[in-house]
Amino acid sequence: ATRADIVIRLPRVARTVLIEAKVKAGEQPLQAERLERFWATEDPILVYLTRFGSLPDPRNAGMAEWIPLTWLAVASTLGQRAVE
Repeated sequence: ATRADIVIRLPRVARTVLIEAKVKAGEQPLQAERLERFWATEDPILVYLTRFGSLPDPRNAGMAEWIPLTWLAVASTLGQRAVE
């Protein structure tokens, strides 16, 4: 499939953020590469969100650069914003 878990469009800067979130499900064969190809026309920022901040398996990814991010980092950032 070519559906991303989370798609954020930032019209003011004409960018798209694509987030592939892994909780308990494993990575599907060539999943990251399929996402890269399907969304290539939007030149997205690619984020791989996992418990430990891992990257997609190189066997499943293409040539695009993925940004690793942890769920803890997301929770921490949102928590900080909530008290501001």
